[in-house]
Amino acid sequence: MKSVDVSTLASSIILTVTCLISLVARLLFPEVIPIVEDMTIIFYLILAVTIIALLRNLLGLTTYGVFGPAIVSLGLTRIGDAVVGLIILLIILLVGLVVRLLLEPLRVQMTHRMAIVVITVASTMGIIKYVGFRLGNDPLTYASFLPILISSWIVERFSRHRKENGWKIALTRLTYTFIAIFVTFYLISDRRITDYFIHTPETWIVPVAINLLFGSCVRIRLSEFFRFKEIGRSGRWPFVLTMNVRNREIIEKYNPREKYNKTLKLESKNLLNAVGIPVPRTIAVFDGYRDLKNLENILSKIPSETGFVIKPNNSSGGSGIMIVNKKNGSFLESDGKELSYRDIRSHIEQILDGEYSRGWDPDQAYLEEILYPHPVLEKLAYSGLPDIRLIVFKGIPIMGMIRLPTKKSEGKANLHQGAIGAGIDLTTGKIKNAVVAYEKKPIIYHPDTHVKIVGCKIPFWSQILKLAVKSQRVSGLGYVGVDITIDREKGPVVMEINKRPGMEIQNANREPLLKRIRAVEEILKNNDDISVEDGIRLGLSLEENNWEK
Repeated sequence: MKSVDVSTLASSIILTVTCLISLVARLLFPEVIPIVEDMTIIFYLILAVTIIALLRNLLGLTTYGVFGPAIVSLGLTRIGDAVVGLIILLIILLVGLVVRLLLEPLRVQMTHRMAIVVITVASTMGIIKYVGFRLGNDPLTYASFLPILISSWIVERFSRHRKENGWKIALTRLTYTFIAIFVTFYLISDRRITDYFIHTPETWIVPVAINLLFGSCVRIRLSEFFRFKEIGRSGRWPFVLTMNVRNREIIEKYNPREKYNKTLKLESKNLLNAVGIPVPRTIAVFDGYRDLKNLENILSKIPSETGFVIKPNNSSGGSGIMIVNKKNGSFLESDGKELSYRDIRSHIEQILDGEYSRGWDPDQAYLEEILYPHPVLEKLAYSGLPDIRLIVFKGIPIMGMIRLPTKKSEGKANLHQGAIGAGIDLTTGKIKNAVVAYEKKPIIYHPDTHVKIVGCKIPFWSQILKLAVKSQRVSGLGYVGVDITIDREKGPVVMEINKRPGMEIQNANREPLLKRIRAVEEILKNNDDISVEDGIRLGLSLEENNWEK
Protein backbone atom coordinates (compact mmCIF):
# COMPACT_ATOMS: atom_id res chain seq x y z
CA MET A 1 0.00 0.00 0.00
CA LYS A 2 2.87 2.30 0.82
CA SER A 3 4.38 1.99 -2.68
CA VAL A 4 1.01 2.84 -4.24
CA ASP A 5 0.73 5.97 -2.07
CA VAL A 6 4.23 7.10 -3.05
CA SER A 7 3.45 6.51 -6.72
CA THR A 8 0.20 8.50 -6.49
CA LEU A 9 1.98 11.34 -4.68
CA ALA A 10 4.75 11.46 -7.29
CA SER A 11 2.19 11.50 -10.12
CA SER A 12 0.28 14.33 -8.44
CA ILE A 13 3.43 16.40 -8.03
CA ILE A 14 4.41 15.89 -11.68
CA LEU A 15 0.95 16.89 -12.89
CA THR A 16 0.88 19.95 -10.61
CA VAL A 17 4.28 21.17 -11.81
CA THR A 18 3.26 20.61 -15.44
CA CYS A 19 0.03 22.57 -14.88
CA LEU A 20 1.99 25.47 -13.41
CA ILE A 21 4.37 25.46 -16.38
CA SER A 22 1.41 25.49 -18.77
CA LEU A 23 -0.22 28.35 -16.84
CA VAL A 24 2.95 30.43 -16.85
CA ALA A 25 3.43 29.68 -20.54
CA ARG A 26 -0.10 30.96 -21.27
CA LEU A 27 0.55 34.19 -19.35
CA LEU A 28 3.84 34.77 -21.15
CA PHE A 29 2.77 33.27 -24.48
CA PRO A 30 2.94 36.45 -26.59
CA GLU A 31 6.55 36.89 -25.54
CA VAL A 32 7.60 33.27 -26.10
CA ILE A 33 5.96 32.76 -29.52
CA PRO A 34 9.28 33.26 -31.42
CA ILE A 35 11.03 30.76 -29.11
CA VAL A 36 8.20 28.21 -29.34
CA GLU A 37 8.19 28.30 -33.14
CA ASP A 38 11.94 27.58 -33.15
CA MET A 39 11.33 24.58 -30.88
CA THR A 40 8.82 22.72 -33.06
CA ILE A 41 11.11 19.68 -33.24
CA ILE A 42 10.81 19.34 -29.44
CA PHE A 43 7.01 19.37 -29.60
CA TYR A 44 7.09 16.83 -32.43
CA LEU A 45 9.26 14.55 -30.30
CA ILE A 46 6.92 14.92 -27.29
CA LEU A 47 3.99 13.80 -29.42
CA ALA A 48 5.97 11.03 -31.13
CA VAL A 49 7.16 9.29 -27.94
CA THR A 50 3.65 9.53 -26.45
CA ILE A 51 2.06 7.94 -29.52
CA ILE A 52 4.57 5.08 -29.63
CA ALA A 53 4.23 4.49 -25.88
CA LEU A 54 0.46 4.16 -26.36
CA LEU A 55 0.89 1.77 -29.30
CA ARG A 56 3.18 -0.42 -27.20
CA ASN A 57 1.19 -0.30 -23.98
CA LEU A 58 -2.39 -0.38 -25.30
CA LEU A 59 -2.05 -2.50 -28.44
CA GLY A 60 1.00 -4.49 -27.40
CA LEU A 61 3.09 -3.64 -30.49
CA THR A 62 6.58 -4.93 -29.76
CA THR A 63 8.77 -2.37 -31.52
CA TYR A 64 12.53 -1.99 -31.54
CA GLY A 65 12.58 0.57 -28.77
CA VAL A 66 10.50 3.69 -28.12
CA PHE A 67 12.92 6.50 -28.89
CA GLY A 68 14.30 4.90 -32.07
CA PRO A 69 10.96 4.75 -33.94
CA ALA A 70 10.06 8.22 -32.59
CA ILE A 71 13.24 9.78 -33.98
CA VAL A 72 12.86 7.95 -37.31
CA SER A 73 9.31 9.34 -37.62
CA LEU A 74 10.76 12.84 -37.13
CA GLY A 75 13.16 12.15 -39.99
CA LEU A 76 10.21 11.19 -42.18
CA THR A 77 8.56 14.55 -41.50
CA ARG A 78 11.62 16.22 -43.05
CA ILE A 79 11.37 13.96 -46.11
CA GLY A 80 7.68 14.82 -46.32
CA ASP A 81 6.48 11.66 -48.05
CA ALA A 82 5.77 8.65 -45.83
CA VAL A 83 5.89 6.05 -48.62
CA VAL A 84 9.18 7.34 -50.06
CA GLY A 85 10.58 7.70 -46.55
CA LEU A 86 9.71 4.15 -45.56
CA ILE A 87 11.12 2.79 -48.84
CA ILE A 88 14.37 4.67 -48.18
CA LEU A 89 14.43 3.31 -44.63
CA LEU A 90 13.77 -0.22 -45.88
CA ILE A 91 16.62 0.03 -48.41
CA ILE A 92 18.97 1.31 -45.70
CA LEU A 93 18.00 -1.48 -43.32
CA LEU A 94 18.30 -4.17 -46.03
CA VAL A 95 21.79 -3.02 -47.02
CA GLY A 96 22.82 -2.83 -43.37
CA LEU A 97 21.37 -6.29 -42.70
CA VAL A 98 23.16 -7.86 -45.68
CA VAL A 99 26.48 -6.44 -44.48
CA ARG A 100 25.68 -7.61 -40.94
CA LEU A 101 25.00 -11.16 -42.19
CA LEU A 102 28.20 -11.17 -44.25
CA LEU A 103 30.17 -10.21 -41.14
CA GLU A 104 28.80 -13.07 -39.01
CA PRO A 105 31.13 -15.83 -40.30
CA LEU A 106 34.11 -13.51 -39.72
CA ARG A 107 33.23 -13.21 -36.00
CA VAL A 108 34.19 -9.53 -35.92
CA GLN A 109 34.01 -8.05 -32.42
CA MET A 110 30.80 -6.19 -31.69
CA THR A 111 32.24 -2.65 -31.46
CA HIS A 112 34.07 -2.94 -34.78
CA ARG A 113 31.08 -4.67 -36.39
CA MET A 114 28.81 -1.83 -35.26
CA ALA A 115 31.27 0.68 -36.72
CA ILE A 116 31.16 -1.13 -40.09
CA VAL A 117 27.33 -1.16 -40.02
CA VAL A 118 27.24 2.58 -39.23
CA ILE A 119 29.65 3.27 -42.12
CA THR A 120 27.47 1.16 -44.43
CA VAL A 121 24.25 2.91 -43.38
CA ALA A 122 25.83 6.36 -43.72
CA SER A 123 27.24 5.50 -47.16
CA THR A 124 23.87 4.15 -48.31
CA MET A 125 22.20 7.38 -47.23
CA GLY A 126 24.80 9.35 -49.13
CA ILE A 127 24.25 7.32 -52.30
CA ILE A 128 20.45 7.75 -52.06
CA LYS A 129 20.92 11.51 -51.57
CA TYR A 130 23.22 11.68 -54.61
CA VAL A 131 20.72 9.73 -56.75
CA GLY A 132 18.03 12.15 -55.61
CA PHE A 133 20.07 15.15 -56.77
CA ARG A 134 20.78 13.51 -60.12
CA LEU A 135 17.11 12.64 -60.69
CA GLY A 136 15.78 15.89 -59.29
CA ASN A 137 13.75 13.96 -56.70
CA ASP A 138 13.46 16.16 -53.61
CA PRO A 139 12.31 13.45 -51.10
CA LEU A 140 15.37 11.33 -51.96
CA THR A 141 17.68 14.28 -51.31
CA TYR A 142 16.41 14.37 -47.72
CA ALA A 143 17.50 10.78 -47.00
CA SER A 144 20.21 12.06 -44.65
CA PHE A 145 17.50 13.34 -42.29
CA LEU A 146 16.92 9.73 -41.25
CA PRO A 147 19.09 9.14 -38.15
CA ILE A 148 22.19 7.13 -39.04
CA LEU A 149 22.91 5.78 -35.58
CA ILE A 150 19.29 4.83 -34.86
CA SER A 151 19.00 3.04 -38.20
CA SER A 152 22.24 1.16 -37.49
CA TRP A 153 20.97 0.28 -34.02
CA ILE A 154 17.75 -1.18 -35.49
CA VAL A 155 19.86 -3.29 -37.89
CA GLU A 156 21.89 -4.64 -34.97
CA ARG A 157 18.83 -5.32 -32.81
CA PHE A 158 17.05 -7.09 -35.66
CA SER A 159 20.11 -9.24 -36.42
CA ARG A 160 20.54 -10.22 -32.79
CA HIS A 161 16.82 -10.95 -32.42
CA ARG A 162 16.82 -13.08 -35.56
CA LYS A 163 19.77 -15.11 -34.34
CA GLU A 164 18.19 -15.75 -30.94
CA ASN A 165 14.52 -16.22 -31.86
CA GLY A 166 14.38 -16.91 -35.60
CA TRP A 167 13.30 -14.97 -38.69
CA LYS A 168 9.57 -15.03 -38.02
CA ILE A 169 9.66 -13.31 -34.63
CA ALA A 170 12.33 -10.80 -35.74
CA LEU A 171 10.38 -9.88 -38.90
CA THR A 172 7.19 -9.51 -36.85
CA ARG A 173 8.87 -7.04 -34.52
CA LEU A 174 10.37 -5.14 -37.45
CA THR A 175 6.91 -4.96 -39.06
CA TYR A 176 5.44 -3.57 -35.84
CA THR A 177 8.26 -1.02 -35.75
CA PHE A 178 7.38 0.13 -39.26
CA ILE A 179 3.69 0.37 -38.33
CA ALA A 180 4.54 2.47 -35.27
CA ILE A 181 6.76 4.76 -37.36
CA PHE A 182 4.07 5.21 -40.03
CA VAL A 183 1.24 5.92 -37.54
CA THR A 184 3.42 8.38 -35.62
CA PHE A 185 4.51 10.14 -38.81
CA TYR A 186 0.90 10.41 -40.00
CA LEU A 187 -0.24 12.04 -36.75
CA ILE A 188 2.65 14.43 -36.15
CA SER A 189 2.75 15.52 -39.80
CA ASP A 190 -0.88 16.70 -39.59
CA ARG A 191 -0.36 20.43 -39.14
CA ARG A 192 -3.81 20.88 -37.62
CA ILE A 193 -2.81 18.65 -34.71
CA THR A 194 0.73 19.90 -34.21
CA ASP A 195 -0.04 23.62 -34.67
CA TYR A 196 -2.89 23.47 -32.18
CA PHE A 197 -0.69 21.63 -29.67
CA ILE A 198 2.26 24.00 -30.09
CA HIS A 199 0.22 27.21 -29.86
CA THR A 200 -2.08 26.13 -27.02
CA PRO A 201 -0.06 25.95 -23.78
CA GLU A 202 -3.03 24.44 -21.93
CA THR A 203 -2.54 21.26 -23.99
CA TRP A 204 1.11 20.87 -23.02
CA ILE A 205 0.02 18.96 -19.94
CA VAL A 206 -1.88 16.39 -22.01
CA PRO A 207 1.09 14.14 -22.98
CA VAL A 208 2.25 14.05 -19.36
CA ALA A 209 -1.25 13.23 -18.11
CA ILE A 210 -1.72 10.55 -20.78
CA ASN A 211 1.57 8.85 -19.96
CA LEU A 212 0.89 8.96 -16.22
CA LEU A 213 -2.65 7.66 -16.65
CA PHE A 214 -2.01 4.86 -19.13
CA GLY A 215 1.39 4.04 -17.66
CA SER A 216 -0.15 3.29 -14.27
CA CYS A 217 -3.69 2.10 -15.04
CA VAL A 218 -3.55 -0.18 -18.10
CA ARG A 219 -3.63 -3.77 -16.89
CA ILE A 220 -3.95 -5.70 -20.15
CA ARG A 221 -2.76 -4.98 -23.68
CA LEU A 222 -4.84 -5.75 -26.74
CA SER A 223 -2.32 -8.37 -27.92
CA GLU A 224 -2.73 -10.19 -24.61
CA PHE A 225 -6.43 -10.72 -25.27
CA PHE A 226 -5.30 -12.96 -28.14
CA ARG A 227 -2.31 -14.43 -26.34
CA PHE A 228 -4.30 -15.61 -23.31
CA LYS A 229 -7.75 -15.94 -24.87
CA GLU A 230 -8.16 -19.61 -23.89
CA ILE A 231 -7.52 -19.07 -20.19
CA GLY A 232 -9.27 -15.69 -20.08
CA ARG A 233 -12.64 -17.14 -21.00
CA SER A 234 -15.48 -17.75 -18.53
CA GLY A 235 -14.83 -14.51 -16.67
CA ARG A 236 -11.23 -15.34 -15.71
CA TRP A 237 -9.58 -12.26 -17.23
CA PRO A 238 -9.13 -10.53 -13.83
CA PHE A 239 -7.02 -13.51 -12.73
CA VAL A 240 -4.65 -13.55 -15.74
CA LEU A 241 -1.15 -12.25 -15.08
CA THR A 242 -0.30 -9.70 -17.77
CA MET A 243 2.93 -7.89 -18.59
CA ASN A 244 1.92 -4.61 -16.95
CA VAL A 245 0.59 -6.24 -13.78
CA ARG A 246 3.67 -8.45 -13.49
CA ASN A 247 6.10 -5.56 -13.89
CA ARG A 248 4.24 -2.99 -11.83
CA GLU A 249 2.61 -4.97 -9.03
CA ILE A 250 4.80 -8.05 -8.64
CA ILE A 251 8.37 -7.47 -9.86
CA GLU A 252 8.74 -3.93 -8.52
CA LYS A 253 7.18 -4.85 -5.19
CA TYR A 254 8.81 -8.18 -4.40
CA ASN A 255 12.11 -8.17 -6.32
CA PRO A 256 14.36 -5.38 -4.96
CA ARG A 257 16.87 -4.22 -7.55
CA GLU A 258 19.79 -4.46 -5.16
CA LYS A 259 19.31 -8.25 -5.27
CA TYR A 260 19.40 -8.50 -9.09
CA ASN A 261 23.11 -9.29 -9.29
CA LYS A 262 22.46 -12.47 -7.33
CA THR A 263 20.47 -13.84 -10.25
CA LEU A 264 23.35 -13.53 -12.75
CA LYS A 265 24.32 -17.06 -13.69
CA LEU A 266 27.71 -17.30 -11.98
CA GLU A 267 26.62 -15.40 -8.88
CA SER A 268 23.50 -17.53 -8.41
CA LYS A 269 25.51 -20.72 -8.96
CA ASN A 270 27.95 -19.70 -6.23
CA LEU A 271 25.10 -18.86 -3.84
CA LEU A 272 23.29 -22.12 -4.51
CA ASN A 273 26.43 -24.21 -4.32
CA ALA A 274 27.32 -22.65 -0.95
CA VAL A 275 24.10 -24.00 0.61
CA GLY A 276 24.37 -27.43 -0.96
CA ILE A 277 21.94 -26.99 -3.86
CA PRO A 278 23.23 -28.99 -6.87
CA VAL A 279 24.27 -26.90 -9.90
CA PRO A 280 26.26 -27.77 -13.05
CA ARG A 281 30.01 -27.85 -12.44
CA THR A 282 31.92 -24.81 -13.69
CA ILE A 283 35.05 -25.78 -15.63
CA ALA A 284 36.57 -22.32 -16.21
CA VAL A 285 35.64 -18.63 -15.94
CA PHE A 286 36.89 -15.88 -18.26
CA ASP A 287 36.65 -12.39 -16.79
CA GLY A 288 38.54 -10.73 -19.64
CA TYR A 289 40.70 -11.28 -22.70
CA ARG A 290 43.78 -11.89 -20.57
CA ASP A 291 42.22 -15.12 -19.27
CA LEU A 292 42.06 -16.55 -22.81
CA LYS A 293 45.77 -17.33 -22.71
CA ASN A 294 44.85 -20.46 -20.71
CA LEU A 295 42.06 -21.54 -23.07
CA GLU A 296 44.07 -24.04 -25.12
CA ASN A 297 45.35 -25.72 -21.97
CA ILE A 298 41.82 -25.89 -20.54
CA LEU A 299 40.41 -27.42 -23.72
CA SER A 300 43.17 -30.04 -23.85
CA LYS A 301 42.06 -31.34 -20.44
CA ILE A 302 38.46 -31.92 -21.53
CA PRO A 303 38.01 -35.71 -21.62
CA SER A 304 37.30 -37.20 -25.03
CA GLU A 305 33.73 -38.33 -25.78
CA THR A 306 32.37 -35.66 -23.42
CA GLY A 307 32.27 -31.91 -23.94
CA PHE A 308 31.26 -28.62 -22.34
CA VAL A 309 28.87 -25.68 -22.64
CA ILE A 310 29.97 -22.07 -23.23
CA LYS A 311 27.70 -19.56 -21.48
CA PRO A 312 27.50 -15.78 -20.99
CA ASN A 313 27.00 -14.69 -17.40
CA ASN A 314 24.50 -11.92 -18.15
CA SER A 315 22.17 -13.11 -20.90
CA SER A 316 18.56 -14.23 -21.19
CA GLY A 317 16.49 -16.58 -23.31
CA GLY A 318 19.40 -18.95 -23.92
CA SER A 319 21.27 -16.43 -26.09
CA GLY A 320 24.99 -16.98 -26.51
CA ILE A 321 24.96 -20.57 -25.25
CA MET A 322 27.09 -22.94 -27.33
CA ILE A 323 27.14 -26.70 -26.71
CA VAL A 324 30.44 -28.30 -27.68
CA ASN A 325 31.03 -32.05 -27.88
CA LYS A 326 34.50 -33.61 -27.98
CA LYS A 327 34.87 -36.73 -30.11
CA ASN A 328 38.11 -38.36 -31.27
CA GLY A 329 40.02 -35.23 -30.30
CA SER A 330 37.79 -32.92 -32.38
CA PHE A 331 35.27 -30.37 -31.14
CA LEU A 332 31.78 -30.48 -32.62
CA GLU A 333 28.83 -28.12 -32.29
CA SER A 334 25.44 -29.60 -31.33
CA ASP A 335 24.46 -29.81 -35.03
CA GLY A 336 27.60 -31.82 -35.85
CA LYS A 337 29.58 -28.92 -37.36
CA GLU A 338 33.30 -29.14 -36.55
CA LEU A 339 34.71 -26.27 -34.48
CA SER A 340 38.30 -25.08 -34.52
CA TYR A 341 40.14 -23.64 -31.54
CA ARG A 342 39.76 -20.23 -33.19
CA ASP A 343 35.96 -20.69 -33.44
CA ILE A 344 35.69 -21.43 -29.73
CA ARG A 345 37.99 -18.57 -28.77
CA SER A 346 36.10 -16.18 -31.04
CA HIS A 347 32.75 -17.10 -29.45
CA ILE A 348 34.14 -16.45 -25.97
CA GLU A 349 35.52 -13.10 -27.17
CA GLN A 350 32.07 -12.16 -28.44
CA ILE A 351 30.61 -12.94 -25.02
CA LEU A 352 33.26 -10.84 -23.28
CA ASP A 353 32.58 -8.00 -25.70
CA GLY A 354 28.90 -7.95 -24.62
CA GLU A 355 27.44 -9.56 -27.73
CA TYR A 356 24.77 -11.43 -25.75
CA SER A 357 24.48 -9.45 -22.53
CA ARG A 358 21.54 -7.28 -21.50
CA GLY A 359 22.32 -3.76 -22.68
CA TRP A 360 25.42 -5.03 -24.56
CA ASP A 361 27.60 -4.39 -21.51
CA PRO A 362 30.95 -6.24 -21.23
CA ASP A 363 30.32 -9.69 -19.81
CA GLN A 364 31.93 -12.76 -18.32
CA ALA A 365 32.10 -16.12 -20.10
CA TYR A 366 32.40 -19.53 -18.54
CA LEU A 367 32.65 -23.19 -19.46
CA GLU A 368 30.26 -25.59 -17.81
CA GLU A 369 29.89 -29.35 -17.84
CA ILE A 370 27.37 -30.89 -20.20
CA LEU A 371 24.34 -32.45 -18.55
CA TYR A 372 22.57 -35.40 -20.15
CA PRO A 373 18.80 -35.79 -19.69
CA HIS A 374 17.28 -38.44 -17.45
CA PRO A 375 15.77 -41.28 -19.55
CA VAL A 376 12.20 -40.09 -18.82
CA LEU A 377 12.98 -36.55 -20.03
CA GLU A 378 15.02 -37.85 -22.95
CA LYS A 379 12.04 -39.91 -24.09
CA LEU A 380 9.74 -36.85 -23.99
CA ALA A 381 11.93 -34.53 -26.09
CA TYR A 382 13.00 -34.50 -29.73
CA SER A 383 16.61 -33.84 -28.69
CA GLY A 384 18.56 -31.53 -26.42
CA LEU A 385 17.96 -30.93 -22.72
CA PRO A 386 14.39 -30.40 -21.42
CA ASP A 387 14.01 -28.27 -18.31
CA ILE A 388 11.38 -27.64 -15.65
CA ARG A 389 10.30 -24.10 -14.78
CA LEU A 390 8.75 -23.58 -11.35
CA ILE A 391 7.30 -20.22 -10.32
CA VAL A 392 7.96 -19.69 -6.61
CA PHE A 393 6.36 -16.79 -4.73
CA LYS A 394 7.24 -15.93 -1.13
CA GLY A 395 8.42 -19.47 -0.42
CA ILE A 396 5.45 -21.22 -2.07
CA PRO A 397 5.54 -23.08 -5.42
CA ILE A 398 2.55 -21.77 -7.38
CA MET A 399 2.90 -23.09 -10.96
CA GLY A 400 5.14 -25.39 -12.95
CA MET A 401 5.80 -26.54 -16.49
CA ILE A 402 8.32 -28.58 -18.43
CA ARG A 403 9.77 -27.19 -21.67
CA LEU A 404 10.41 -29.83 -24.31
CA PRO A 405 12.61 -29.23 -27.37
CA THR A 406 11.17 -29.93 -30.82
CA LYS A 407 12.54 -30.21 -34.33
CA LYS A 408 11.28 -26.69 -34.99
CA SER A 409 13.12 -25.32 -31.94
CA GLU A 410 16.31 -27.04 -33.17
CA GLY A 411 16.66 -29.06 -30.00
CA LYS A 412 16.41 -26.02 -27.70
CA ALA A 413 13.91 -25.70 -24.85
CA ASN A 414 13.03 -22.19 -26.03
CA LEU A 415 9.29 -21.53 -26.23
CA HIS A 416 9.80 -18.57 -28.58
CA GLN A 417 11.40 -20.89 -31.13
CA GLY A 418 8.66 -23.51 -31.04
CA ALA A 419 9.40 -25.73 -28.04
CA ILE A 420 6.53 -27.39 -26.17
CA GLY A 421 5.28 -25.98 -22.88
CA ALA A 422 3.61 -28.65 -20.72
CA GLY A 423 1.82 -27.74 -17.49
CA ILE A 424 2.49 -29.85 -14.39
CA ASP A 425 0.10 -30.72 -11.57
CA LEU A 426 1.96 -29.56 -8.46
CA THR A 427 0.45 -32.23 -6.22
CA THR A 428 1.34 -35.25 -8.38
CA GLY A 429 4.13 -34.07 -10.68
CA LYS A 430 2.15 -35.32 -13.69
CA ILE A 431 1.86 -33.41 -16.96
CA LYS A 432 -1.77 -32.30 -17.30
CA ASN A 433 -1.70 -30.10 -20.42
CA ALA A 434 0.68 -29.43 -23.29
CA VAL A 435 0.79 -26.81 -26.02
CA VAL A 436 3.07 -25.95 -28.91
CA ALA A 437 4.16 -22.57 -27.62
CA TYR A 438 3.00 -19.44 -29.46
CA GLU A 439 0.72 -21.53 -31.66
CA LYS A 440 -1.49 -22.13 -28.61
CA LYS A 441 -2.18 -25.54 -30.09
CA PRO A 442 -3.09 -28.12 -27.43
CA ILE A 443 -1.44 -31.50 -27.95
CA ILE A 444 -1.27 -34.87 -26.22
CA TYR A 445 1.59 -36.43 -28.18
CA HIS A 446 4.96 -34.94 -29.11
CA PRO A 447 4.67 -33.79 -32.77
CA ASP A 448 8.10 -35.20 -33.68
CA THR A 449 8.54 -38.33 -31.56
CA HIS A 450 4.79 -39.16 -31.19
CA VAL A 451 5.44 -40.06 -27.56
CA LYS A 452 2.51 -39.34 -25.24
CA ILE A 453 3.25 -36.29 -23.11
CA VAL A 454 0.07 -35.72 -21.12
CA GLY A 455 -0.10 -38.04 -18.10
CA CYS A 456 3.66 -38.57 -17.84
CA LYS A 457 5.00 -38.20 -14.30
CA ILE A 458 8.13 -36.13 -13.69
CA PRO A 459 10.65 -38.14 -11.60
CA PHE A 460 12.09 -36.72 -8.34
CA TRP A 461 9.12 -34.37 -8.07
CA SER A 462 9.27 -33.84 -4.29
CA GLN A 463 12.99 -33.11 -4.52
CA ILE A 464 12.42 -30.67 -7.40
CA LEU A 465 9.84 -28.72 -5.38
CA LYS A 466 12.23 -28.47 -2.45
CA LEU A 467 15.14 -27.30 -4.63
CA ALA A 468 12.96 -24.63 -6.27
CA VAL A 469 11.75 -23.19 -2.96
CA LYS A 470 15.25 -23.24 -1.45
CA SER A 471 16.63 -21.48 -4.52
CA GLN A 472 14.03 -18.70 -4.29
CA ARG A 473 14.87 -18.11 -0.63
CA VAL A 474 18.61 -17.98 -1.35
CA SER A 475 18.11 -15.43 -4.13
CA GLY A 476 16.55 -12.88 -1.78
CA LEU A 477 13.83 -12.20 -4.37
CA GLY A 478 10.15 -12.76 -3.65
CA TYR A 479 8.99 -13.83 -7.10
CA VAL A 480 11.20 -15.98 -9.33
CA GLY A 481 11.22 -18.68 -11.97
CA VAL A 482 13.59 -21.52 -11.06
CA ASP A 483 14.84 -23.65 -13.96
CA ILE A 484 15.72 -27.24 -13.08
CA THR A 485 16.74 -30.20 -15.21
CA ILE A 486 17.22 -33.85 -14.32
CA ASP A 487 20.63 -35.27 -15.19
CA ARG A 488 20.86 -39.00 -15.86
CA GLU A 489 23.54 -39.39 -13.16
CA LYS A 490 23.18 -36.42 -10.79
CA GLY A 491 19.40 -36.23 -10.66
CA PRO A 492 17.75 -32.78 -10.28
CA VAL A 493 20.11 -29.85 -10.92
CA VAL A 494 19.25 -26.14 -10.70
CA MET A 495 20.21 -24.40 -13.94
CA GLU A 496 19.15 -20.80 -13.36
CA ILE A 497 17.08 -18.36 -11.28
CA ASN A 498 15.02 -15.96 -13.39
CA LYS A 499 14.04 -12.66 -11.76
CA ARG A 500 11.48 -11.79 -14.47
CA PRO A 501 9.87 -15.11 -15.46
CA GLY A 502 7.60 -15.00 -18.51
CA MET A 503 3.84 -15.53 -18.50
CA GLU A 504 3.59 -18.26 -21.15
CA ILE A 505 3.48 -20.78 -18.32
CA GLN A 506 -0.21 -19.84 -18.00
CA ASN A 507 -0.95 -21.18 -21.49
CA ALA A 508 1.00 -24.34 -20.71
CA ASN A 509 -1.22 -24.94 -17.66
CA ARG A 510 -4.35 -23.36 -19.13
CA GLU A 511 -4.72 -21.63 -15.78
CA PRO A 512 -4.35 -17.96 -14.72
CA LEU A 513 -1.38 -17.16 -12.53
CA LEU A 514 -2.53 -13.95 -10.85
CA LYS A 515 -5.22 -15.83 -8.90
CA ARG A 516 -2.49 -17.91 -7.28
CA ILE A 517 -0.35 -14.89 -6.49
CA ARG A 518 -3.27 -13.10 -4.81
CA ALA A 519 -4.12 -16.22 -2.78
CA VAL A 520 -0.58 -16.37 -1.41
CA GLU A 521 -0.56 -12.61 -0.68
CA GLU A 522 -3.78 -12.96 1.29
CA ILE A 523 -2.58 -15.94 3.31
CA LEU A 524 0.91 -14.60 4.05
CA LYS A 525 0.09 -10.91 4.44
CA ASN A 526 1.25 -10.97 8.07
CA ASN A 527 3.86 -13.72 7.84
CA ASP A 528 6.67 -13.93 5.27
CA ASP A 529 8.87 -16.19 7.40
CA ILE A 530 7.68 -19.61 6.32
CA SER A 531 9.80 -22.77 6.30
CA VAL A 532 10.57 -24.65 3.09
CA GLU A 533 8.47 -27.62 4.17
CA ASP A 534 5.50 -25.46 5.21
CA GLY A 535 5.71 -23.49 1.95
CA ILE A 536 5.53 -26.67 -0.10
CA ARG A 537 2.68 -28.08 2.01
CA LEU A 538 0.73 -24.84 1.65
CA GLY A 539 1.29 -24.74 -2.12
CA LEU A 540 0.09 -28.34 -2.55
CA SER A 541 -2.92 -27.70 -0.33
CA LEU A 542 -3.90 -24.65 -2.38
CA GLU A 543 -3.44 -26.65 -5.60
CA GLU A 544 -5.82 -29.33 -4.32
CA ASN A 545 -8.40 -26.65 -3.47
CA ASN A 546 -8.12 -24.85 -6.82
CA TRP A 547 -6.26 -21.97 -5.16
CA GLU A 548 -9.18 -20.94 -3.03
CA LYS A 549 -8.23 -19.71 0.42
